[in-house]
Amino acid sequence: MDSLLAAIAAKAPALRERGAEIERLGRLPEDILEWIYEHRLFKLLVPEEFGGRPTPLPEMLRIFEELSAVDGSLGWLVHIGAAGGYFAPSFAKETARELFTPREAVIAGSGYPAGRARRVPGGYRVSGRWRYASGAQYATLFTANAILEEDGQEVVRAFAFTPDQVQIIEDWGAYGLKGTASNSMVVNDAFVPESRAFTVGNVRWAVTEPVAAALYRLPFEILAVTTIASVSIGLARRFFELARELPRWETLGTRQRQADAVAEYRGLFYLLAERAWSHVQAGAEFPATEKEVIIQGVRRLVSASVAAVQDVFAYMGMRVLWETEPINRVYRDLQTASQHIFLRPPETGA
Repeated sequence: MDSLLAAIAAKAPALRERGAEIERLGRLPEDILEWIYEHRLFKLLVPEEFGGRPTPLPEMLRIFEELSAVDGSLGWLVHIGAAGGYFAPSFAKETARELFTPREAVIAGSGYPAGRARRVPGGYRVSGRWRYASGAQYATLFTANAILEEDGQEVVRAFAFTPDQVQIIEDWGAYGLKGTASNSMVVNDAFVPESRAFTVGNVRWAVTEPVAAALYRLPFEILAVTTIASVSIGLARRFFELARELPRWETLGTRQRQADAVAEYRGLFYLLAERAWSHVQAGAEFPATEKEVIIQGVRRLVSASVAAVQDVFAYMGMRVLWETEPINRVYRDLQTASQHIFLRPPETGA
């Protein structure tokens, strides 16, 4: 992990210089993608035997945080691409080897069941349209949930599609994370063999590598909420780094304390991550009550971090409104990343 963080730190100045370019292009330039492949950043949840570099959850989150502090779109895309490795043991082992071993293997897709599937000999026929397939630009595999009618009941199954089965609709129009190519994907009556249908979180073969095995014991909701939150944690931290460099910072008075609050929230976030990791390392079943405590805790910390940034942004003057200013892009990226449904804060009542 230290070598990865060192590589990110060394590359950070050059990558930050490319932020406006990434936003203008609406995707990652090819040389940055090559840098990601070189360091296997999309393979942080892939077993070593498939060419991965499985990384303990707390360390993985720091990698995503650092990348997000460099550029929001970059951090978002790496966390999304890496998280797809969680699906590896949900396929038969030889299928997983085929799908995840290539150097450039990476998944894009959606967890929302916006498709329909029906059984046919040898597999399924699947159709649907799913939004927000971040990283569709370079994905080697697309995954999505669909409703399958089975034994008179509707169940949710996940399906993996090859790029030639997917049509990308370039409709990503958010005002932040513009470089993520989070476009819609359309599948029209595609045949998916049984080998590429799976259930998220269902481990189908014994994973013997200790770190990879522990990663796959994480409840999917824990993995999702912590990795998604790490992007917002990195962006909130970067906002205050940039705010301190502006003349208006000296006029904020007690509002400067919001930077300390965000640093405290970051520390608490990693305590929750360590807490989750300790459970899966022990190999015991993850307690349902503990899972809920961690999920709600992470959501509250992200919500509080966003509120702190909004409070300060309102008093930073006209300069931060210019889209060409790095602090403006960070603010927009944070607002967009924190809207993810997994980060929806708990209801507080009327």
